[in-house]
Amino acid sequence: VVPNRGRNFSALLSGPVAELARSHDLVLHVHCKRSPHAPTGVGEQWRRHLWTHLLGEESAFADQIVAEFARSPGLGLVAPEDRRLPDWDGNRAFVPEWLARLGPEFEPSLSVPTHFDFPVGGMFWVRSEALRPFLDLALSETDFPEEPLPVDGTSLHALERLLPWRVAHHRVGQLSDARIDRQRACHLLGEQPQAALEVVAP
Repeated sequence: VVPNRGRNFSALLSGPVAELARSHDLVLHVHCKRSPHAPTGVGEQWRRHLWTHLLGEESAFADQIVAEFARSPGLGLVAPEDRRLPDWDGNRAFVPEWLARLGPEFEPSLSVPTHFDFPVGGMFWVRSEALRPFLDLALSETDFPEEPLPVDGTSLHALERLLPWRVAHHRVGQLSDARIDRQRACHLLGEQPQAALEVVAP
């Protein structure tokens, strides 16, 4: 049990769960996805969609994903892909502080397009090695904003957008661009168009 501060990311990146993540090769991060600001039932539908594409119902997606990590050493993160074109929205102002904490090897300004893919909803599979830069920050509850939080425009919303880019940079050990391999990701998750976001080394 952790304090009600930082939502799903504080639970993952600080405290006992963070230490547990270090001791495993792969980490599956899921949560209940309560969205009280959304119309009735939307949060539940979204959670079911994300869980289905990470764990599977009729299809053994989890087994396929784990097998793909084993086959592909350069694969750092897999997450359900959102069919919209997400962007920074009101969160870019929080990026420089996160980058400064994540280390000098990552440029002070993030050179990514306005629209890009990230794990919308904050659920994903990731290698613990690739997650290590976040775990090494030794975050505590005071590093996250207090409740109640707005729907957008917080350091947490910036963090979830930074995740795939930082994972990709860490996996290759140097600055490079993340490559979104949509065709291979769709094949991985049962030929469903735009079924997953897959971040791999170029």
